Amino acid sequence: MIRTSLINSLMEFLEDNKHEDLPQKIFEIGDVLYMDETQETKVRASKKLAGLICHSSANFTEIKSVVTSLLQNLGYSMEISDSDNSSFIAGRVSDVKGTSANGNVSGFFGEFSPEVITNFTLDYPVIGLKLNLTHRNNSIFLISLFNFILSEDLKINQFHKKQFFQLLSNLDN
Repeated sequence: MIRTSLINSLMEFLEDNKHEDLPQKIFEIGDVLYMDETQETKVRASKKLAGLICHSSANFTEIKSVVTSLLQNLGYSMEISDSDNSSFIAGRVSDVKGTSANGNVSGFFGEFSPEVITNFTLDYPVIGLKLNLTHRNNSIFLISLFNFILSEDLKINQFHKKQFFQLLSNLDN
């Protein structure tokens, strides 16, 4: 599947699984594609991490805590700034940049607007994050990330585990 965002497919997953118990905590690590005239193929692939949390009291403070904990546990310094991403509630969305000796991450996190939640026919608040991954040793980074995600009790099923380990086997160290 070719896509330019992981968040849309995660929102669709929540929509398809709104009959499941709350909280729902899901994530995906995958490639997205962008048009890039400088590339021979005219397309550039970029590794992303996206995650969503849905429950009755999900809020900006919770997702900020998750992002802060994730980046700090992986050894990144972190810089947060205001964002004007219209998919989120104004004042409840931030851009984030992180640096470490092994690479950089950038992205955003926040509390989705009621309009977005309604468009996916969801009944509860949804918070989310998206990070662009540029790490010098992707395998070690993803193993650390996977361990963090499991320690945070984010839902993962056998399909995602298989997909994760296939992703690891395809990465260059």
